[in-house]
Amino acid sequence: MPVPFFSVLLPTKNRAIILGDAIRSVIGQTFADWELIVSDNDDSPTATQEVVSEVTDPRIRYFRTSGRLPMHENWESAFNQSRGQHVLVLEDKQRLNLNALETLHRILIEQPEAVITYPVVVTHRESLPPAPADLKPVPMRSVDLLRRYCSFDEDSWQYLPRGLNSSAPSALLRQLQRVSPTGQVFSYLAPDHSQAYQVLSHRDVILHLPGDIIYIPMSLRKKGTFSNGLSCIRKDESARRWFNELPVPLANLLTEVPVKTHWMPLNVILYDFRVFLRRSDFTPEFDWVRYHGLSLYMVLLGKLWRCDMSPEWMAIRSSLKQHGFGFRLKVVLDVLRRLVVAIIRRLGGDRRL
Repeated sequence: MPVPFFSVLLPTKNRAIILGDAIRSVIGQTFADWELIVSDNDDSPTATQEVVSEVTDPRIRYFRTSGRLPMHENWESAFNQSRGQHVLVLEDKQRLNLNALETLHRILIEQPEAVITYPVVVTHRESLPPAPADLKPVPMRSVDLLRRYCSFDEDSWQYLPRGLNSSAPSALLRQLQRVSPTGQVFSYLAPDHSQAYQVLSHRDVILHLPGDIIYIPMSLRKKGTFSNGLSCIRKDESARRWFNELPVPLANLLTEVPVKTHWMPLNVILYDFRVFLRRSDFTPEFDWVRYHGLSLYMVLLGKLWRCDMSPEWMAIRSSLKQHGFGFRLKVVLDVLRRLVVAIIRRLGGDRRL
């Protein structure tokens, strides 16, 4: 059986209502050499299968799990079933732009070992214009990106080679799987970030493609209906169950961060950063002022979404009390800067997530 150029991984759970559009965005690609791996971890034994069965395409490969896998194991299961030369993850609320795979293929033909990242954009439209044919990637040194990341630069997030915004050679991911501390590419706690840290540990340069490759319709983001991050901020039953099922004690998430609450998503991904990043030429030096600024900014966003942010607020206050006036003033100025940047970008039509 011929090896497809792309494996698009589509791990899903309890989102059959939106899954069909994600599948159709792959079927409609202008580049045809792909396979779509649907890993069904749904509580219902039939809901996702019924959606997949509505589409007849031999390139779609459907796999039913036990329905009880943690999110990262569902991702890993999808990857283990894949056969393609290059791998990308499509979340069930995401959509591939019409010529996304064609655009990636054009670059990978010239640079077959490249890891390519791209922004996830949010749009009020149900589809986007095709990416320009002359769209060119920008090389980025991993060490430079990691320095920006450790300074909690708001731009660094979109460049990380996470599963949800990147294409990576399958051979690289299988190498990472063999040397991973957990034996997995997509691991706890945040599977997309754990992949990013491992890729950055083994690649000196990644390519960033500043175009509309993947997107989320705004209708799916309203009120965080299909957002794992907002589920955590809302502290709903799904988030509580996720924390209860973690293979590590919650206290381990907080040993090396100043704001002592597991409800802060920033602490979750920093735990994975400590576990999975391994570069001999890079020693992380975190900017704790900007860490606190980002934490406060997330609290403000949570309040805007009418979430109970009291655990985060109390933990931040407790941490700030351990610092002097100068430190706290810098934190306040950083929050104000983030607010101004967010407003300017929103007015300028920036749609990056």
